[in-house]
Amino acid sequence: MRLGVVLSPVHKVETLAPDLSRFELIGAEFPGPSEGRGYTQGRLLRERYGFTGELRATGYVRRDQLFFLARCGFNSFELPAGEIEDASSAFSTFSAEYQPSNDAGLALKLQRR
Repeated sequence: MRLGVVLSPVHKVETLAPDLSRFELIGAEFPGPSEGRGYTQGRLLRERYGFTGELRATGYVRRDQLFFLARCGFNSFELPAGEIEDASSAFSTFSAEYQPSNDAGLALKLQRR
């Protein structure tokens, strides 16, 4: 049986830590364009707690966010139907990194500058 959970922005990632090995999917909800706590949740899950399963961005997720979400470890995205066709081009927006990140969501690693 596959088990997953969705975090709202107010949920603390550390409460999931003891049970992370039980989850195959964790979603982080983005309720609006000005809500960014899901980016932090993604990085914490990948970097501090070692989550290796599917990390999905849900809610208000748009093409222009995909590259940055992938840099925070997200590897699954819920997009509006009209943005799906063009979405894959978002991952090649930049070719070099200027700051460290968790690139688990990017197929190709960036060059370090």
